[in-house]
Amino acid sequence: MGKITRDSLLSLEAYHKARPDIRARAIAERKLRTVHLGDHLTLIFENEFLMRYQIQE
Repeated sequence: MGKITRDSLLSLEAYHKARPDIRARAIAERKLRTVHLGDHLTLIFENEFLMRYQIQE
């Protein structure tokens, strides 16, 4: 995984335009990368895309 830098993120305008597609992908990826261990423990395995999504939000 590469380093996430300010220059590697989308501008606010570009992110605003792409947000609906990015959000849909993030929700789908997070669902695939989530493991429920019983009723009280859930693990979410993050990747670079999900980390970028969190930063941009």
